[in-house]
Amino acid sequence: MDLLKELEKGNILPIYFFCGSEKLLMEEALKKVEVLVVEPATRCFNYNLFQGLDATAETVIEVAQSMPMMAKRRLVVVKDIDKFSAAELEKLGRYLKDPSPYTCLVLIAEKADMRKGFFQGLKGSTIQFAPIYENMLPQWIRKEAESRGKKIAPDAAQYLVEAIGSDLLRLKNELEKVALYSGDRKEITVQDVEAVSTKSKLKSIFDLTDAVGGKDAGKAVRALGDLLDNGENGVYILYMVTRHLRLVWKVKELIDAGVKGDAMAKEAGIHPFVLKGIMGQVKRFSMEDLREAFPRLLEADSSLKSGRLTDRLVLEQLFITLARGREGVKKP
Repeated sequence: MDLLKELEKGNILPIYFFCGSEKLLMEEALKKVEVLVVEPATRCFNYNLFQGLDATAETVIEVAQSMPMMAKRRLVVVKDIDKFSAAELEKLGRYLKDPSPYTCLVLIAEKADMRKGFFQGLKGSTIQFAPIYENMLPQWIRKEAESRGKKIAPDAAQYLVEAIGSDLLRLKNELEKVALYSGDRKEITVQDVEAVSTKSKLKSIFDLTDAVGGKDAGKAVRALGDLLDNGENGVYILYMVTRHLRLVWKVKELIDAGVKGDAMAKEAGIHPFVLKGIMGQVKRFSMEDLREAFPRLLEADSSLKSGRLTDRLVLEQLFITLARGREGVKKP
């Protein structure tokens, strides 16, 4: 059974387990449940939100078994349920066997060991929210545009993917700005996206990935400074650089396989204009350079998340190392 489709039809289960790392899709599904379950006039009485680190199974069960006030149903949401201890999960598991028909209980976790008995008991009510594959993102963007009464040209949707990556919240926010910019026109064009991107961080992202792809450490460090000074997140910057170098590797393999022109752009999943830029960068990277680059990218990711060094220092060191490769550092 497709539980998301059942939600669309208004069919509500007494228990749901939302699991996965794609927070935007999860929040949208939770909002659908809330709209279907909670009557706005009595929301303050019949909507309860708990955090896994602060709640206990006893409290959650007590609330879930309480009759709703002046309404048909109650909504109880428990985030980070994977933070519950084994003992707490065992207690909550007893409720799952006989849930209240007047309550919708939504349990949420980014990761969970589905081999454990508690989570196995949730299999029939589990909805997975995994990241959308990159080749499916343009389709997702088109649907988002349609929800705003707009159509978006295929090259404009692809441009957004190449500029933003797979972060749905960023894509949604950028699309919102582009839709507003397009005014009364029904179709969003690539020119609209470009016009808005010059006023945002997208241009600096392109400058940065082009500089890394071109092994220009000085230009990369300057673009990095622009992004960080404008409040960009170091982990996101690293993600975009990693994504770009994967494309360089992919294009290099396609060249070796004899793939050419539009077929290469289609196989790589990128716009021909972007391919043109990458083609010039491929020559600067040997396969040995690329094989050595990815362990460095993983090390940088670990350093960024540890917080021991500043984002600026970690990424500056990384870009200089990537520029050095086996050919020597390109001077700023």
